[in-house]
Amino acid sequence: MRPACLKSSRKLFGRLFAVAVIAGCAAALYGCSAPAPVDRPAAPVAVSDAGESRETAAMLAPIVQPLDIGPSGAMGLKAAGPFMVEAVRAAFGGLETVAGQTAIDRRVVPIIQVRSDGLALYDIYAAPGGRMIGLVVTRSPAVAGPRNEVIGSTRQRDLPAALVTACTVETGSGEQRQVCPDPDEPRFVRVFRPQQDADVVGEGAGRLGALAGGDVLMEMRWSPPAS
Repeated sequence: MRPACLKSSRKLFGRLFAVAVIAGCAAALYGCSAPAPVDRPAAPVAVSDAGESRETAAMLAPIVQPLDIGPSGAMGLKAAGPFMVEAVRAAFGGLETVAGQTAIDRRVVPIIQVRSDGLALYDIYAAPGGRMIGLVVTRSPAVAGPRNEVIGSTRQRDLPAALVTACTVETGSGEQRQVCPDPDEPRFVRVFRPQQDADVVGEGAGRLGALAGGDVLMEMRWSPPAS
């Protein structure tokens, strides 16, 4: 029995040796190093939906401009631009802009009106030739002057005397008005009307109101410089 066992052991040893040789050859050919580690993507950084929404809203929100007029311009209009609805809308912060006509001294002239909620804020008139903006007028109490003047409320005596000493008289619509160019920038003009009976009760109230320095601001005008 022993010679048979030895014979079987030799066969088994030979097979194991052959497997070891084949494994060694494979290692030599393809390398025996362990597989390279695979880079895993980093975990995404959590972003607050609320924060992202606020950021997006701030980026998309229109830039709000104050409703104003003064020696330097009216809202975003600082120089003469094209007398076109699109150009006026861009200068006035995207507010409603409507083209139309109006009568001045019995003449019909084109006008572009800037509105908010259907209420007129600014009237834009063309310069001679009709291609460029020549005059901006506001009669709206929603539009502030350079000293926070308010149409229908501010009176001549509320302003420094230096601002209203160079006034001239303008007649229109059956009443005399005080037209007061700004002393530093004559392109900006304040227009006052005599105080009316609704403001001062009694006969001759308009004349008495004017004598008392009670003329009320009715209009502000600005003429843009040529660009």
